[in-house]
Amino acid sequence: MECVWFTDAIASIPDVIWSGIIASALTFTGVLLSNASNTKRLKIQLNHDSNEKQKERTATLRRETYLSAAEHMSKAMGHLGSLPQQKFDGTPATELSDLLATSSKLQLIAEPTTALKVGELTGAYTELHLKLMGKAFPMQMSRIDIDISNQFYESSSTEAKRLQSEISRLIESNAATEDNLRPLQNAYNFHSEQAQNYAEERNAAWNKYNAQQFEYCRTLYIEMEDVLEKQNNVTIAIRQDLGLNSHLSDFQLQMAQQSKKIKDSLNVLLATMEENLREEKPEA
Repeated sequence: MECVWFTDAIASIPDVIWSGIIASALTFTGVLLSNASNTKRLKIQLNHDSNEKQKERTATLRRETYLSAAEHMSKAMGHLGSLPQQKFDGTPATELSDLLATSSKLQLIAEPTTALKVGELTGAYTELHLKLMGKAFPMQMSRIDIDISNQFYESSSTEAKRLQSEISRLIESNAATEDNLRPLQNAYNFHSEQAQNYAEERNAAWNKYNAQQFEYCRTLYIEMEDVLEKQNNVTIAIRQDLGLNSHLSDFQLQMAQQSKKIKDSLNVLLATMEENLREEKPEA
């Protein structure tokens, strides 16, 4: 009976009310769907904006670090070439330390492939630097020998010139006697001989230094090829990370040509140095 009553009650509701209920239900459902759709679009938009901002922050950070890395790579290569002229006074080489610091930053923000290439380049630079240090240190010792011999040569030569002037003055003034001329002549001969000995020592030290310089340049020439190749790979990877892919093949060709020119120039330098080493060194 209760079910019949409930059914009759439902049936007794006017169609107008049912229309309103259905319309309200449809409206409410539409609102729910619309809100759900708007929420979904908002989430998508927020995620997109967040991703874009993250990309922008990463791109800005990469640009600054990549440009710094490119600068320090050039300085590090120049540092290796001038290493024999550096003073080993315990002060760290800023060119190499700057490259290592920048490379560490770059490896944190670069693409995995780029970070791997940067690590290989850093290792190659460090290994070559240590190897060249072993070649440059004996050259420092030779330069010390050159400086010492040159100082003694200058001192003895100056003293010999002074004595020669004094002998000439006595002779020109008719004041020269055996008693005053003989000590001056003996001193002059002594200092002249000393100057000649120091000049020969200086020449020998220069010959040794030049031979060491040749060995240094030859080592740099041989080892630099691998470093240049790794550095070119890093440069290309950086351009790709920054989205600079246009004319990439032309850029690679240009870098290969530059590397070849550098190696050819070094080869000419080595040939010239080797030829000079064969020649007789002029006396001081």
